[in-house]
Amino acid sequence: MKNVGGILFNEELLEKNYKSDQERLTKILRDHIDEMEQYGFEWLKHVDKYDAGPLVSMFLSAGFPLFDYINNVPEGCFSFTSSIIGVELPDNIKNIKKKAFQRCNNLSTVIIRDARIIDENAFSNCTKLENVILPSDVGFLGERAFEGCKKLKSIHLPSTDVYMGRTLSGCESLPLVFVPDGVKEIRMYCFDYMNSLKKISLPKSLKRIAAENFLDTPADFFIEYRGTMDDIKQLEMISVSNYLHEAWTRVVCSDGTIDLRGY
Repeated sequence: MKNVGGILFNEELLEKNYKSDQERLTKILRDHIDEMEQYGFEWLKHVDKYDAGPLVSMFLSAGFPLFDYINNVPEGCFSFTSSIIGVELPDNIKNIKKKAFQRCNNLSTVIIRDARIIDENAFSNCTKLENVILPSDVGFLGERAFEGCKKLKSIHLPSTDVYMGRTLSGCESLPLVFVPDGVKEIRMYCFDYMNSLKKISLPKSLKRIAAENFLDTPADFFIEYRGTMDDIKQLEMISVSNYLHEAWTRVVCSDGTIDLRGY
């Protein structure tokens, strides 16, 4: 294993990522030299997504201190990079851009201590990802941020105001979701196709939620609400399809269980 700036690599896979294709990747670097000079590491967004990860791996494996020069993980930077097995980003990284780690199919652990933005598809379809720890004060958690992480077993979610669509959709191994205090809105399909989900705990701070959530969850799945039955009657439930999961008929509140069909 090799740890470079908070990215943990499988060295054997890392070598395969770029050495077998080094001539082609070197040509790409030469072709994009003007963009590199003008945009810094943002030039990566001009590169095909299949090339970005191996190119960055070349820099890191050579000992180039990538994260000393930037405060974000550029768009698509490590997508499709099979050699990455762990991520523990330094505190200076504040922004994880779109598709930064998408489809890193050997990534198993993510620890982010200080990022403010985790953009859409940042970790989507990382099919071996099991554990995620996020800082509580993430300001923006994008659509599909962890969609399709089929082996995910635990995640420490942030107190972001709005959870965008499909945040954890398709996380088939996650048994529990705890939405922390401070979250105000949950949008459509955030928690669909989670067929191991037994319980979600919702905060009293929640003001609005899309009814289109919890599709394909187990029969014994239930919703816990950390407020009273009177409190939850003020919750605005938005629906475009008149879909209402059966669990909404038996929401467990701090002072009893309520059927929300009439509200």
